[in-house]
Amino acid sequence: MALIRSPRAWTAAFGLGFLLLLIYVTWTSAPAPAPRAADLVCQRAVREQVANARFPFAARASDVGEGQIVLSGIVDAARAGETIRRNYTCWVRRVSPGDLLVDSLHVWQSH
Repeated sequence: MALIRSPRAWTAAFGLGFLLLLIYVTWTSAPAPAPRAADLVCQRAVREQVANARFPFAARASDVGEGQIVLSGIVDAARAGETIRRNYTCWVRRVSPGDLLVDSLHVWQSH
């Protein structure tokens, strides 16, 4: 078995290890896109509050445990020829396999 003896080889091995660790941490910590069923349930609830709602971006989801998912997203609404962008946060709970319920929905305009 060959041992790494040169300082350059040690530096290269350390750098490669650090790079792989950095890629792993970045990959695992990025917010996951919302599960499709939860996203659809939230979009339906948002449409009840926001007329002419359009969703330009996918919502981001966080599983907070105990069958709850928090989704955060952006909704556009057309009003008098203008598009008004709003944010929303939606708490969804699994009440049975395949059945989701919106526990809470908050829609606000940031500016």
